[in-house]
Amino acid sequence: MTDTLRRRRWPYVIGAIVAAIVIFAVVFRWDWLIPLIEPRASAALGRPVTIGHLHVTLGRVVRVVADDVTIGNPAGFESDKPFATAEHLTADVEALTFIKER
Repeated sequence: MTDTLRRRRWPYVIGAIVAAIVIFAVVFRWDWLIPLIEPRASAALGRPVTIGHLHVTLGRVVRVVADDVTIGNPAGFESDKPFATAEHLTADVEALTFIKER
């Protein structure tokens, strides 16, 4: 294979990889993370936490949106209503800053 053919092939390879990542991020169901997040959030708050649905948008700034979030009352607290509810909670994280500071 000549150098010219190799040079012409790289943009297609890189484009295919980027396209595969974009398709994966759009099609992938992020709800499998909910059972991992809920217990950690519950432990951090000392209250039961439930999440209905999770959306993640990948990019330089990663956006995580949790739908139908409920924070319950602590054990022994008598109330029919939860402590807090939210239709949507959004968190934006600059991926490069997070990686560099680790």
